[in-house]
Amino acid sequence: MKKYSVVVLLAFIWAAYYYSLGISNKLIDPFATGVFIRLLTFLILTMVMGAKGRLKALRVSQALLPRLVLIGCMGFLLDITAFLGSRYGNAATGSILLKTDVLMVGAISAVLYRQRFSGKEWGLVAVMLAGVALVLGIEPAHLSLQWADLFYLLSAFFVSVNAFIIKSVQKDHCPNDVIAYYNNAVTLVFFLGASLVTGALGDLAAIASPPLLTALLVGGFGQFFVYVFYYQALERLPVWNVKIILLLIPVITLFYDFIVAGALPTPGKLAGMVIVLSSAVAVIRLQSAGQKISSALSK
Repeated sequence: MKKYSVVVLLAFIWAAYYYSLGISNKLIDPFATGVFIRLLTFLILTMVMGAKGRLKALRVSQALLPRLVLIGCMGFLLDITAFLGSRYGNAATGSILLKTDVLMVGAISAVLYRQRFSGKEWGLVAVMLAGVALVLGIEPAHLSLQWADLFYLLSAFFVSVNAFIIKSVQKDHCPNDVIAYYNNAVTLVFFLGASLVTGALGDLAAIASPPLLTALLVGGFGQFFVYVFYYQALERLPVWNVKIILLLIPVITLFYDFIVAGALPTPGKLAGMVIVLSSAVAVIRLQSAGQKISSALSK
């Protein structure tokens, strides 16, 4: 169970990151948010790598460079498609569609990597998604599928594919900090371009506002630590396992909402929390039992 501690910590960090985005995106244009957060993350990564004497590691081979740039492109695409979905689609439907990345990862793992999942595992994931819907306060009557909701599915797809690209680069012995640096730098370039086209950079004039500045700082440092722990998690665990644990993010967000805003969860949301947490524990136990059996058979 210890190996899952990195993913659980990641879920707390990612929830804080999303929570800060929710605040900043209500105050300024999301493109301006993206520029500030990625720029701050760029500065943090540069200082950390510089202090460790690691900047020379950014000179990568021609074999790795295309995939590193692709990771950054996918990073921007998953952000922009989620943004377009939230602007033109159904927010309630999108909240669930974005979580379908766990199903996409499972399908990719089964088809391309021949990773086998039991019916119990698929069933527990379905139960977790239902629990997530309760946590998000989504009612079936409020769900409707619009053409713009396809952006949410695209975002989930880009997230899923990007995880496997990152893992492939890791297998070629590319350090995590180098992957993070390229990912963030490429995404920053795209956000700057989009902000210049839309005129969103002007919104950063409001940065002196304490709530906005706090949210942006949490977002910037949160993005840095997401890189650190997400890549560690992908290095240690199958993508499927990582995505399942990350379904805890909406549950943790409720906790932050209570701490920051004093918002008490409804009975329905509390029920959803219990469902998500218990299902996650059950999936981990199934995975651990399966790995023990495989290890015993290999001997």
